[in-house]
Parts: sequence; structure tokens; C-alpha cells
Amino acid sequence: MVKDRRVLRLKCICKIYGISSRQLAENSTEKMHRNYISNVWNLQYGYIEKKKNSMIEALIAEGIPEELAKTAFEIVYEFEEEERLRAVLGKDGELSAKTDHDLLKLGVMMIRSRIRKHFGLKYDPFQQRRDDEPFQSKAFSFCREAIEDAIEGRGFLGIAGPTGTGKSVLWTYINQRLSKDDSCRTVTIRRFDKNMIKVGDIYRSLLIDLAGEPPVRGNERMHRRVEELLVENAREGINTLILMNEAHDLTTSGMVMLKRLWEAFNDTPDLGYMRACTVIMLGQEMLGAALRSSRPELREVVQRVDLEIYGPLGRDETGLYLQHRFRRDNGAFEKVFEQSAVDYMADLDIDRTPQMLNVVASNAMHAAFQVGSKIVTEEHIERLRC
Repeated sequence: MVKDRRVLRLKCICKIYGISSRQLAENSTEKMHRNYISNVWNLQYGYIEKKKNSMIEALIAEGIPEELAKTAFEIVYEFEEEERLRAVLGKDGELSAKTDHDLLKLGVMMIRSRIRKHFGLKYDPFQQRRDDEPFQSKAFSFCREAIEDAIEGRGFLGIAGPTGTGKSVLWTYINQRLSKDDSCRTVTIRRFDKNMIKVGDIYRSLLIDLAGEPPVRGNERMHRRVEELLVENAREGINTLILMNEAHDLTTSGMVMLKRLWEAFNDTPDLGYMRACTVIMLGQEMLGAALRSSRPELREVVQRVDLEIYGPLGRDETGLYLQHRFRRDNGAFEKVFEQSAVDYMADLDIDRTPQMLNVVASNAMHAAFQVGSKIVTEEHIERLRC
């Protein structure tokens, strides 16, 4: 009978990979064991889950008690987390200290069922859900108002911010907001390879979204056809919103073209001074740099665009944001995180983005779990920096 959890764990790995215990024993170097274990760690949860029933049956057939066989997966998952934490925390302090910005490389860790049970949680607070409401930070509220104003006034708007601030949340907000508005039609610029988004790529996306038409040859002909479609919508009282995500990939000529489409009313007297469309561009800091530049080729864009910076959370918003993440488990946040841990996170020398706080908080929970603590303190966060 197998009593040693480590032996049972290795048996699980043998079953997953279809190798025998003998094969593993004959190559029983620590390196090989760790390679197999690391591969299990890197497997997606669904892949292992599909093998669960057959593997339990195989372990029972080998004489392992059913109750112990059913815990086999938890043992494998537990070791995955131990391996991850070993990489994060180092062994006996051998790893050099990380800068605060290095913490982002850790990634958000999943809070699995036994860890949730340890902390008394029903839900993984860092798992995004369909019905999630965005955190109403000052930055989000400011950009949301700018978007509303741009849609109402048919404006030309750029929103720039670092990775992890929540630009994708804004993107989702815009689409949800406009799905209920019959007077506005959204078209999006898409391209599979986004290294450089050129004028032709934008025209092709607009023709497909506006009319379902195949692109015509030549940028000039495509421009005229797109302009006709925008003006037709405007005459019918429909505001066309051209929405560009990852807009930092736009070429200079692409930005200039979007600005000129926005000004399509100039050649349409019966529209008066009404713009033919709304243009909203979302992108990383490079977009902001371009829209603030003094480059002559971008001057006409810089002089017309309204630029808003989607900045990180304020220090005083750190605890409020984390409370928002734990909102499904009412009152759980105060039980899991000591106030000193929240203050420590607020004082880290980082871009205090939602993504960064998710990384630090989820890894700190794992660090606390590994030492059996039911509350996260600043010492657990400090360990992440070693």
C-alpha cells in the first residue's frame, strides 16, 4: 500500500504521461523527476482533468485505497504550486532580491479550491467573470466620461495607458454601452498581424463592417467608398463609431487617415458642421507619445485629437480595488489581508495597475498558504521580493 504522498504524486505523473514506475526509477535523477513535474505544472487544468477518472481507476487497480487515489490530483496540484512558489521565493534565500517592478513577471496565480477553503472563500477573486463590474477608479471614471462626451459630440479621442490599467475593460464597456444604442453603430479595426496597421488594413476592416463588401482596389477608391458609407449613416441620424484597440500599432499615415475620415463632413454641405463619425483610439504609452509629439507629419492629428491618459490607481485606491475583487465573498477581504499588507502593497515602487495588484495579492496568498497562515501579512509580500 502506498502511504508516502511523494510516491503517490510520482505515480500520478507516470499515469499522466503513460510511463511506468520502472522507467522513472531507471532514470531516477532529480533532473528527470523535476522535468516531469514541471511539465505537469505547465499543463492546462482541463487537460489533466480529462484524465482524472481513468487515472483514479488505474491507481485503485494497483492496490491504492480509493480515498487516497481520489486525492491524487490535489497532491499533483499542490506540488505544482510548491514548484511555482520555489521559483518565486527561492531556496534558503539563495536568490537575489527582486525590484518591485520584477514582481509583474510572477503572473497572477489561480486560487484553487483547497486554497479558497483555507482562507474561507467561495470564489477566486482574481478570476474574471462575464458579469463583472469594472472598478470605478478615478482614472476609469475620467476616461468613461471622455468616451461618453466623444460619442455624444462625435469627437476624435485617444486614450493611452500602460499595460494592465484596464484598457480592455474600457473596450468592453464601450461595446456594452453601444449595444443598447440604436442611434450608434460600432465598427472595429482588426488585423491578424498587428506589427504595423496600415491605411489599407483600416479601409478593408471598415468596408467589411459597414457594408459587408469586399475591398476595392486602391486606397483612394476605398477611401471614397468608406466616406460615402459614413455620410449615408450620418444622413440617417446614425453615429458611426470607429473603434481602434492597440492603436499604438497604427502607422503615421493610418492616424492621419482616421482623422480625415472623421472630417468627412467637409465635403458634404447638407450635414452642416456635424461630424460623419466618432473615432476612439485605445493604446499603450507609445500612442500617447505619438499624440503629444511635434512631428510635422502628425501635426494635423495632434491639433485635433483629445488625448486622455489612463493612469494607474492612486495609493488610496489600493485597498478599495482589492475589496472590489473580493466583493463576491462579502467581508472576506478584511479577514484575508491584514491592513499592514495592504499598506505595504500601496507603498511598493510599481505602476499601481489592477493587473499588478492582482499579481502581488494572489502570489502573497499562495505564500501565506504555504506556511499555514490564514491571513496575509506584509512579511508574505516581502518574501516575494527575495
